[in-house]
Amino acid sequence: MHKQRPYKAAAVQGKDFIVVTCEHASNAVPAAFRKYFKSAAAKAALKTHRGYDIGALRVYRRLVSHLHPDFCSEGTFTRLLADLNRSLGNKNFFSEFTRDATTADKERIAALWHGHRDPIQEFVAQVLRHPKSAAAKTGKTRVIHIAIHSFTPILNGETRNTEIGLLYDPKRPAERTFVQNLRSQILRAFQDRTPQKPRVRFNYPYTGYSDGLTTSLRKEFGEKYLGIEVEINQKLFK
Repeated sequence: MHKQRPYKAAAVQGKDFIVVTCEHASNAVPAAFRKYFKSAAAKAALKTHRGYDIGALRVYRRLVSHLHPDFCSEGTFTRLLADLNRSLGNKNFFSEFTRDATTADKERIAALWHGHRDPIQEFVAQVLRHPKSAAAKTGKTRVIHIAIHSFTPILNGETRNTEIGLLYDPKRPAERTFVQNLRSQILRAFQDRTPQKPRVRFNYPYTGYSDGLTTSLRKEFGEKYLGIEVEINQKLFK
């Protein structure tokens, strides 16, 4: 379900606008494209980490409930249809199941991608760039975007040795400071709950500056936008 919280200047608290998203929330296949997922291999893949980010939707919804962000959005279809966290031209935008789809179907799939990505970009532009923007009314000057993801514990025979990964661009001081503080908060939150603190690593198991939603928004909005991806080990959801 796509959710957008309309901006109301008087209701916003804190010094930053908060955006929370979950691109790989669902493994659903829209009816118009089920013909590409009839094979046993496709049906099996949909149920795995390849089909969606297992457990991420649960974390995303709890975070939305806790933070009451200014904008939030969750993906509504499987990443095997098209990857919401990749640009349209990325070689991995389509999976092996949709790579040979008809031109017309690829255009329809691209429209679904725009349906998720465009409102996010439009919201950030609205609050930062509009002459009578929310930023002007509240004194807020930044957008902090937290994108929730999860990762499989073992990939290609390699065990990922962290519970939580915080992905960011190390060339951006504000993002570096933010993830350092976030890591400290996460460790404090787990201090009395588990026998062992979770491992929290930066830019692992992926980098935070490769092709993706946060990378594209950094290029568009510069230092006023902070894009942080939170990667959670799927073993924590078992």
